[in-house]
Amino acid sequence: MKKIHKSKRYVYDPLYGIIYLPDFIWDIVHSPELQRLREVRLCNINSLCLTGGANINRYEHALGTYHLAQECLNSWPPLNPISEKERKLFLFAALLHDMASAAFGHSVEYIESKEGFDHEKAFEYVAVGEKGQSYLYKSATLEPIFFGMTRELSSKITKEDLEAIGKIITGMGRFGPLINSTMDLDNIDNVFRLAYHIGLVKSGEVPLKLAKSLWIENGKLVLSKEAVCLVEEWHKVRKKLYLLLLRNPEEFSAKCMLSEAIELAKAKEFLPFSWHDVDYELLQKLSEVSSETSMLISRLMKGSLYGCIGIFSTRKTDKYEIFSDTSRRRKLEDELTKMMRSKFSPHFKSAMVAIHQIIDVNKTERQVCIQTDDGQVTQIGQSSNQLLIGVFLKNVDLDMYKINTFPNNVISRIRHEISICISNILEDESLEEVELYDEIKCE
Repeated sequence: MKKIHKSKRYVYDPLYGIIYLPDFIWDIVHSPELQRLREVRLCNINSLCLTGGANINRYEHALGTYHLAQECLNSWPPLNPISEKERKLFLFAALLHDMASAAFGHSVEYIESKEGFDHEKAFEYVAVGEKGQSYLYKSATLEPIFFGMTRELSSKITKEDLEAIGKIITGMGRFGPLINSTMDLDNIDNVFRLAYHIGLVKSGEVPLKLAKSLWIENGKLVLSKEAVCLVEEWHKVRKKLYLLLLRNPEEFSAKCMLSEAIELAKAKEFLPFSWHDVDYELLQKLSEVSSETSMLISRLMKGSLYGCIGIFSTRKTDKYEIFSDTSRRRKLEDELTKMMRSKFSPHFKSAMVAIHQIIDVNKTERQVCIQTDDGQVTQIGQSSNQLLIGVFLKNVDLDMYKINTFPNNVISRIRHEISICISNILEDESLEEVELYDEIKCE
């Protein structure tokens, strides 16, 4: 397919190099809805130890996903034609797919999803400023969404086209699988972009080649047979990346602290979240709710993280609600606190336990079944299916640094007692203890 850019203006992307944008994309690039993504991290936390990935923004990722979509179209099979309208809607969807992403991404979305928030399904509501089925995406007619600016996209793209773009973003329609499926352009860019900045890969060669090897045929995602090795590389890099993101103790602790601050704010009937808040706005709001949330955010920002006692893994993902339900989790935290204070005094006579849960279904590993152009279906990898449970100490004098100064035999005894408690609650004799910092050994 012929290239469509005329202007000499460009974006210089760290992963792909020069990206030229057509005029109809430049027309919406400056919209507040898209520009707010410059202030929303791609990671779910402002990482202390995964420094390369700490400050990548979703605007960069949006442009990268757009570029992969354009490369995909440039290599599209000529016997499978695409109309000009389809092409534009697909490119819009690639660029705008994260438009409704919340501050700190999934860290906030996991909590707000209880109220009905869904950033992918929310696109149309956010774009036109309508109330969703159960979530308020607009609080005023001329609601400011970014530095006092109101929505602009609905004046540049018709409501009919916005609805079509929203369907593609949720995986529907002819091009939906290229944006939202088991392996899609969004996730390909996400994985390799974070991996590049963190230091796991050295270039964007694989995602570019992979994008050029994908197309839709008879409603299905099709891959060039010669590109199967690229999918295998994506799967390998994805596993390395997600092990770091999900199992690194500092990452886990920071997510625990941010989630706790949001829950405390909501418990005080303070609404800390609007879909358009960016990262620093949310942190500022949370720091003003109470002295407790202020202390939490201050510690988070200076890296005085909760001390990690242990991370545990269970296959019983159906038990997630035990931990996601705030009152039930608080009860368990109190039980573990009492246990530690009674059994491990005097060092832990004032211990205060915090628990955080991460559901790992199709994250550290994701099985891909894809049809190749020779008519065969290729299966790559397996799917992860586990619930990760992190147990931390809130005390300032037992933070991440200081907890590591205790003798190994003391921490091992504490982990053993905690493992017994959690195992009994889950009714899971196969509960496993995750070796801390072992995630870097993945090959």
